[in-house]
Amino acid sequence: MENMVYANQQQYYDAITASSNAADSGPFIDFMLGEIQKALEAHKREPIKKVPDKIPDKLLQAFPEMQSMAWSGYILIYFTGFWLFP
Repeated sequence: MENMVYANQQQYYDAITASSNAADSGPFIDFMLGEIQKALEAHKREPIKKVPDKIPDKLLQAFPEMQSMAWSGYILIYFTGFWLFP
């Protein structure tokens, strides 16, 4: 995420400003989702590495309500090197 923001700093700040001015997080969310989509598309042909068995088990225990599709998205984001959360 840091690399995406650094590469697009002005658009990032513009999105924050637009969201602040409108009291609406929509412009910022649209920007971030667009950047995430570009990053995923750039790496979609790369093979997904095997997830260490311990990670899903611990996360499943912590978040049993997560659906399998959410796990697939998490794994894809995790192994392309783009972090959504610190």
